[in-house]
Amino acid sequence: MPQVADNVRNRGTSYEYMPGSTIWQQSLQFIDMLTGFLEISELPKGCEIDCSRYAMWEIIKRVDQRDAYYSHFHDFDINEKKVACLTAYWILKLRPLTVLFENELLPRYAERKYADEINEIFAIYVLLSGLKIWSKELHKGAVFLNMNSYFETLKYSFRYRNLSIDAMVLLSESIVTETFNQENTDIV
Repeated sequence: MPQVADNVRNRGTSYEYMPGSTIWQQSLQFIDMLTGFLEISELPKGCEIDCSRYAMWEIIKRVDQRDAYYSHFHDFDINEKKVACLTAYWILKLRPLTVLFENELLPRYAERKYADEINEIFAIYVLLSGLKIWSKELHKGAVFLNMNSYFETLKYSFRYRNLSIDAMVLLSESIVTETFNQENTDIV
């Protein structure tokens, strides 16, 4: 998950782009996040994932621009939850991932369906990963209940509904309040 930084450079009236070293560092964090996702996802045999560098850099820039917006107009920096929401939002909009199939012009239906939904599944992974980090800090060790019941609904909503950035933040609030339980110790 890209780190939340104190956005000192954007306290003025115009947006200042991130230095190249910061973009590079955030790109490496994005790639680490993608690697974590790929380790737990079940890719169909004979396929690879391609991540558009341009889309990845655009996602990083757009999250930073929203941080500058909050910093300038609301006088606060965004937290891990908002970074996760914004990153997931821009993954859904810019669709940086593509599944490439080897030696097959027409893959089977299950593989095509997975390929069509790869960005939605990655957005869910990013959102839930960020919410776990944020909520453990907020609730001092509280953990998520089982998210499987939400997975298909989130995937459908991300694929077919047009969510705004503010709707994504509200969605994350509802996920956190619905799925946390102080007495539960099972980590999902």
